[in-house]
Amino acid sequence: MASLPYLEAEASDCLLVTNKPTHLMKVDPTWSEAVDRYGRSESMYGFHLLGNKFSNGCTQLEMITRKCLLDKHTRQACFLILKREHMLSDDIPCTIGMNFRIRDGQLNASVHMRSCDLINGLPHDIAFARLVQRLIVTALTVANSRQFGQLKIGSLNFSIDSFHVYERDFEAYHNLHFKLVDLQQICSNQDVLNFIEHGPVIHPNLIYVPH
Repeated sequence: MASLPYLEAEASDCLLVTNKPTHLMKVDPTWSEAVDRYGRSESMYGFHLLGNKFSNGCTQLEMITRKCLLDKHTRQACFLILKREHMLSDDIPCTIGMNFRIRDGQLNASVHMRSCDLINGLPHDIAFARLVQRLIVTALTVANSRQFGQLKIGSLNFSIDSFHVYERDFEAYHNLHFKLVDLQQICSNQDVLNFIEHGPVIHPNLIYVPH
């Protein structure tokens, strides 16, 4: 289940813009099995958002911000994680991508995943998606406070092709008491829930605003 140290480590690696799970390996040694000989992993989604750049020199966060600045009703604000090159590797990201829409003063998001582990994966995926929403809201507020100063984080929807529980987690799964996914039951405590919804704090200086 989700733990606060794991979520903090994931956020740290994301905001450091690295494809090496340095902090994550300290709290979860299994990450050492998911890296190449250089210590890199394709599942470091923060690097895909903030590190890899297009031919125009912009990151995906900057392109998403630019799309929204040009048209606040855009349907083209996409964060793409899975790429065709991944098919040549065994390290294929579980998340295909995210899409963002500004509606009624809120930044709503959709996540499409090819695979997700209910017990150990979903809470962390929700936390990362919320972090991305906060990054985009911050970037838009910095870029145009008059237009986006009141922008709020909105809904978050997941579409998961394979939603599963591993045999090692059957006991934990049977101890859950829900028919639909209840986030409160798959998080370890209230601190985890608070982190997912409210943290970490994104300092505006971390955000580059495209011109």
